Amino acid sequence: MYLVTATLVLPLIGYQKLEVYAEKPDNYRYPYPESYQVHFHAQVKQIDEFIGDEETNGRTFLPYEELKHFTNLQHRLDFIQHVLCKKPHS
Repeated sequence: MYLVTATLVLPLIGYQKLEVYAEKPDNYRYPYPESYQVHFHAQVKQIDEFIGDEETNGRTFLPYEELKHFTNLQHRLDFIQHVLCKKPHS
């Protein structure tokens, strides 16, 4: 699966579905009750202005050195390292 932007095609490496079973929390920043976070691997050559909508409200770029400290990613570190060792599409 690929995301096609105005000038780029980015390979999708994974996604996670978030599903909230409780009442919607105050200031909840994702679509409710279900939302997805998608993860791509690419070399960043240019960062354009982010324009969000009702389902997208931001982007984050994280180096592996920061990712490996997230407790919820500990079981995925081998996979993430495997992806990072592969040359991303440019």
